[in-house]
Amino acid sequence: MKRITVEMVKEAYAKTGLMPHRGDYFFQYDEGRCACGIGALTVAAGYPFGNGEAAGKFEEGFELRYVSGFTNGFDGERANLFNRDDETYMQGHEDGRAAWEAVKP
Repeated sequence: MKRITVEMVKEAYAKTGLMPHRGDYFFQYDEGRCACGIGALTVAAGYPFGNGEAAGKFEEGFELRYVSGFTNGFDGERANLFNRDDETYMQGHEDGRAAWEAVKP
């Protein structure tokens, strides 16, 4: 299974200068631009900031259940009750939580 590593996420934030953010792919504050882990990876891959469609294209490289788990984990949500027996979802959730812990402000 293709996974998103903590190192990939840290490198994406370092490369783009984006600030870690939960709950949206992209967000603009007065203090600067923010993105979730997927958003930062999307911009680091060369897509423009704020392009949700591009984020969807980036996600296509991963299993949908994995991305769902990663997003939930990164955003601090509990594992979805219906997916707790799904190893792919749970791996994504674990990876998302680890990524957030590594980059949170």
